Amino acid sequence: MNWRYRSERYKIKDYWNNLTGVDFENKIADLFTGIGYRVKKTPRSNDGGIDLYLTGKNKQKIAVQCKRYAQRVATHHIREFIGALKSNDLDTALFVTIKGVTEPARTLAHQNNIKIWTLDDIMNEVVSLKEK
Repeated sequence: MNWRYRSERYKIKDYWNNLTGVDFENKIADLFTGIGYRVKKTPRSNDGGIDLYLTGKNKQKIAVQCKRYAQRVATHHIREFIGALKSNDLDTALFVTIKGVTEPARTLAHQNNIKIWTLDDIMNEVVSLKEK
């Protein structure tokens, strides 16, 4: 890995790590818009446990929960998201977090077909968009 690539990834990582929770949600929405999804943000309060609704080019409906926590996401966060998903007609679900998830949370997400994105996934998408 060359130094320019490492430097670019470090800048991206530093940027995402320093966002507030609200800014994190907004930037995730911007990222998905850049990827090509239609994005609907939910209200700041009473969002029902879902922060974003995405619609893909093939009309696939995706619910997104964004967590900008200093620690890894725990099982109860995934359980809350599962509860929110039950009342929606969705094709898939995505949990986006900066610090990752605990192993029990990852297992629970996998058992419920919830994809997990961490900072590495976000950075890969950002770099991919910059290269386009």
